[in-house]
Amino acid sequence: MNIVVVDDDNIIRMGLAKIVEKLSDDYKVSASFQNGALALEYLKKNGQDIDLVITDIKMPLMTGVELIEASISELEKPPLFIVLSGY
Repeated sequence: MNIVVVDDDNIIRMGLAKIVEKLSDDYKVSASFQNGALALEYLKKNGQDIDLVITDIKMPLMTGVELIEASISELEKPPLFIVLSGY
């Protein structure tokens, strides 16, 4: 399963990626981004290979909710989303 992690807090983003990959050998964090805008650009180019996006809600430039909405409307096959947030 290819996973993308999106969070504006670098420590949380890196920690979450490490935790996810330790859960199973089948889980691979393909990329991580500090905001939804960067993640959306990646998904537009590589979305067919991404199964899951774990995203924060409150981020600069594009929030997690905006990322989900844009992915649903702009991608042919949007990935599944999990929202984790301290917001």
